Amino acid sequence: HSPNPAFFAVATGTGISGLRIEDVLIEDCASVSIKLFGNYNGTTFDSSKIVKAPILRRVTVRNAGWMGLSAQYVDDGKVTRCVFEQINTKGEFNASPKSGAIKATKNHRLVIEHSVFSFCGNGHGVWLDQSNYDCTVASSYFSDIGGSALFWEISHRLLAVNNLFVR
Repeated sequence: HSPNPAFFAVATGTGISGLRIEDVLIEDCASVSIKLFGNYNGTTFDSSKIVKAPILRRVTVRNAGWMGLSAQYVDDGKVTRCVFEQINTKGEFNASPKSGAIKATKNHRLVIEHSVFSFCGNGHGVWLDQSNYDCTVASSYFSDIGGSALFWEISHRLLAVNNLFVR
């Protein structure tokens, strides 16, 4: 376990395009397991700083201390056939302002499908917050989530279809 919460198992910088993470197990990460972070300097928009079209396929994140995936300023991201389990189980982090299996902010056309979210302590399963646009959460399974299984906030156009929420 790292004494510094800025350490990640996988992290991107700005302007990354076409990242693929497939068939990977990330286990016992002290803080955030995967960080996909584009950037916006607050004055002018520069599309070269967006993370474009990352794909997570058949990735298992187990026993992350804080979050499984944190994504900000990402366009056309896809999370498919992934498992996020035992996230923030020690309850060391509050349910807000950031927590859970996936926390996504300012993403366009994010697709989460055929994935499993279970045992997320006091955090959320999927938290889509602040200016997400045209997102899809489909054919996924949510169980034993301490916070909200699917939290949609201050965003536009969500398609949530064929999901199962248990306990």
